[in-house]
Amino acid sequence: MKILFFTIALICTLTVSAQQPDKYTQAMYANMAKVDSAKTVREKLELSNTFERIAKAEKDKWQPYYYAAMLQILRTYEMKGNETQNIDEVLNKADNLLISAEVISPNNSEILCLQSMATSARIPVDYMTRGAQYGQQASEILKKAIKADPSNPRAYLLMGQTTFYTPEFIGGGKDKAKPLIEKSLELFETFKPSSTLDPVWGKPMAQLLLKQYN
Repeated sequence: MKILFFTIALICTLTVSAQQPDKYTQAMYANMAKVDSAKTVREKLELSNTFERIAKAEKDKWQPYYYAAMLQILRTYEMKGNETQNIDEVLNKADNLLISAEVISPNNSEILCLQSMATSARIPVDYMTRGAQYGQQASEILKKAIKADPSNPRAYLLMGQTTFYTPEFIGGGKDKAKPLIEKSLELFETFKPSSTLDPVWGKPMAQLLLKQYN
């Protein structure tokens, strides 16, 4: 199974409030703004560790665990050569962070989306032996994400991306992916995060995928 991973922009458009954000929110804003500039494996690791420290200090917030896990997943996209031997170890770390997030916020569609991404990220280690197994697992997780929140555009986007790069003979293909990508773009037009710390990424990815039909 061929999987194409996009760079994911995480910077949020922060709502200006009349009140000064608390220290936790200030720390989250500051570190969320650094995600796009963290280019190397090491930079992503350091920023992930920062989010994890915030999570452990707050104890009842799922978002810092979410961003810590996402940065671990993004680390694997930068791994080359001998570094790829460490992909499973890094993704095990991401999985554990997502488990911690899920304890705080069960059946959270955003967390499920990242669980699916972490599963798919294991495929490039060996496409031939892992493609079918992890591809199926990732799809099943995304079905749960859609069920948990049918208004989440990222769930449809990731399902569309997975379907787009899955061969037709095993149930994928561009024709089946297009309605999912279009659905995600439709939802992006009305999507409003529950808070300024919630994920907002994905719309440019959906637009790029849809352009490949032109």
